[in-house]
Amino acid sequence: MKVEAIIKKELDNNEFDFLKQRFFELSDSEMLWNEIVDKYSKNKRAYHNLSHIFTLFKVLDESSLIENKQSLEWAIWYHDIIYNSKKKNNEKKSAKFFEKRCSDILSRELIEEINYLILSTEKHMPLKEEFVVDYMLDMDLYILSSSLETYQAYANAVRKEYKWVPKLLYKNGRKK
Repeated sequence: MKVEAIIKKELDNNEFDFLKQRFFELSDSEMLWNEIVDKYSKNKRAYHNLSHIFTLFKVLDESSLIENKQSLEWAIWYHDIIYNSKKKNNEKKSAKFFEKRCSDILSRELIEEINYLILSTEKHMPLKEEFVVDYMLDMDLYILSSSLETYQAYANAVRKEYKWVPKLLYKNGRKK
């Protein structure tokens, strides 16, 4: 079964409840949950929002290739937690944000593994050769395997996030 990516501004109640339940299976921190919802619900996020996170979890759930999914789940939650289309250091800031928030509840080893996953999404190149890193990158680029209609919705949503970029420069940047 293939998951069709979800491109929309807001989730319906069932999707939101799914995410909330999923988060509280990892952590009992209401503060972290509220912060995640707040960060991913910012007005300028047309694609890098909770719908993107929901899709990544649906893709992850379809896989039987990964046994211990904890590092991937944390990376999904935090890989785009800091997102500003005018900045080039979102992944670095997201990794630092994650580390600051979770250093008291996760082991140092797990935090380092999750940071590799988050930082690898910057250029969609693995920072170390491990299947779990490759899998994270494949999930983050899952949209590229969707239907033409869904891909167009994705392209339109990303364009909204970069509306400040002149059309010619945007097109050249997307081609890269």
